[in-house]
Amino acid sequence: MLLDELVKAAEKHPEVGCFGPWIFYMHDPDRLWFIRSEWDPALTAFTAPGKGRLAVELADAARNTDYVCGAALFFRAAVAREIGLLDERFFLVYEDSDWCFRARRAGFGCLMVPEARVWHRVGASFSSEDSPLRTYFSTRNRLLWAEKNAPHRERWRILRAALRRIYPRLGIDRSAAGRRHKVLFWALNGFVRECSRKLHDPDETAHRRGVFDYIFRRFGDCPAEIRKLTQAWTSAREKASVSRGAGS
Repeated sequence: MLLDELVKAAEKHPEVGCFGPWIFYMHDPDRLWFIRSEWDPALTAFTAPGKGRLAVELADAARNTDYVCGAALFFRAAVAREIGLLDERFFLVYEDSDWCFRARRAGFGCLMVPEARVWHRVGASFSSEDSPLRTYFSTRNRLLWAEKNAPHRERWRILRAALRRIYPRLGIDRSAAGRRHKVLFWALNGFVRECSRKLHDPDETAHRRGVFDYIFRRFGDCPAEIRKLTQAWTSAREKASVSRGAGS
């Protein structure tokens, strides 16, 4: 059924090179996870229209998309012959959107086919969608994606935001005249505490390493310490969950 619908769409739309099904959450089979996406220059991020909605709430017409999710990507052989395969530097995350952007620049459209449907165990590659492993790949590969596909101004905005996240800001209340020494003391105190938090927080550690690996051109799979960090983070979450369950 899935392949039949995708082949049918390919026959109906010869101008399109990449096709994708509607993707539903495995744990919530009536709820949509991905139906299309567009790059928003103002947000410097991809949008996800329809995410979290029920299929019955949405019109089921085929729609163009900036990229087809790699969890279920159907394409013409001509596309791969023209542009090559996925960029192995990404390894995980953004490799599908980069490939589809290359396909679109080569003249191949991207189309979502609602009659074709799959169910996806979201986050299985990362232990969780909010794990340090996910943060590492999302941080590093977003910078690489922008380098390859975004205009110069957007690339700079993305890199600047990634760098700013590494270092906390020194927040000083300039309106507190006459109490400058106290204000400066508490600002510095807060700055030091925030530096310490960022230094030890697993998510911030993964983000920091992702930025540095992009800058120093280290791509492919993540460093072993990121996987170890994610294992420790997952173990801590499981223990906390057990403790909460025991206390309730």
